[in-house]
Amino acid sequence: MSTFQKKFRRANLGVTKIISMLTTAALFATPAIVSAQEISKSDPANAGTITTNGNVTNILADRMANDSTAINQFSKFNLDAENIANLHFGTNIDSANAATLVNFVDSKANINGIVNAVQNGQVAAICIS
Repeated sequence: MSTFQKKFRRANLGVTKIISMLTTAALFATPAIVSAQEISKSDPANAGTITTNGNVTNILADRMANDSTAINQFSKFNLDAENIANLHFGTNIDSANAATLVNFVDSKANINGIVNAVQNGQVAAICIS
């Protein structure tokens, strides 16, 4: 093996080690991407308006702005695939009959499942998110 080949091989080994170290460092520095369902209200006092049974989450409104408008404010709204979120048009499941449901989310909403707007016990056509 010539002197040039030996120097090239030695230099190439150094570059390979550097690339290997950088790749390993990048792997540990990158946050893990985990799909985790999390639906939470901005006001912790309203946390009880969210109930989950299996893959179905029922969400009551935080408050009624008036007789016809229900309002939700979420800090996080992440819904995984094969899960269902039922957003009810009122603060009580038996009287969820507001004409409009308005939903605010403090951060990016990630919806991979099904979101139903439930009014008077039935899936409604109008939901403003």
